[in-house]
Amino acid sequence: IKGIKAFYFRYNNCRGNFEIFKNPITSEIQMLLPSKLLIEKEEIAERLINQKL
Repeated sequence: IKGIKAFYFRYNNCRGNFEIFKNPITSEIQMLLPSKLLIEKEEIAERLINQKL
């Protein structure tokens, strides 16, 4: 069951419809997933940050 839940989460959130941006309030780089979940810079791959910014 845990594997199915993990697959479902990755399917809904990790298909490229994300947005990397610099938070105007905190000036930190964050990623917004399609499910509206915010990911902090420490959890974002450097290649994605360099590619999007």
